[in-house]
Amino acid sequence: MKKNTTACRISELEQQLAHQENTIEELNASVIEQWQLIKNLEDKLIHLQDRLLSIEAGQSLKEFKDELPPHY
Repeated sequence: MKKNTTACRISELEQQLAHQENTIEELNASVIEQWQLIKNLEDKLIHLQDRLLSIEAGQSLKEFKDELPPHY
C-alpha cells in the first residue's frame, strides 16, 4: 500500500510539474510579446517627439521670416 501511495504522489507531482512548465512557457511568450509591443511604442514615441520638435523649430523660424520689420 505504501508503494502505491508513493507512486500516486510521484505521479501527481509530475502532473503538477508539467502543468507549471506549460504555464511558465505561456507566461514567457506573453512577456516577450508585451516587450516587443513596448519597444514598438517607445520607437513611435521617440519618432513623434522628434517630429514635434522639428515642427516647433520650423514654426519659430517661419514666424520670424514672415514678420515685417517695424519700419516697413
